[in-house]
Amino acid sequence: QILHIMCLGTCFHVAEALGPSQGVPSSKKCLEVLLRSWIGWAGMPSYIMVDRGTHNRGVLMTEMERRGCVFKHVALERRRSPQGYAQACHQRGDFERRD
Repeated sequence: QILHIMCLGTCFHVAEALGPSQGVPSSKKCLEVLLRSWIGWAGMPSYIMVDRGTHNRGVLMTEMERRGCVFKHVALERRRSPQGYAQACHQRGDFERRD
């Protein structure tokens, strides 16, 4: 299984293997990968857009919200590309500048 992380502003993409697992990866494992492969060098995002999978809840959601990150959930059923999500969000004004 692979965790994909993408900046919706620049479309820069990072993907990291979560390692061997049976079923859905734990939210703790996803948090560890997110901290190591993205936040460690890019810093904490203001917003994070995730699907409604259980791996995006629990430890991951709690820890990211504790650090000031706002969660935006998208439906699992949507088949749009990350670039499509980014374009739609920018058009709606979902991304605000935080100074």
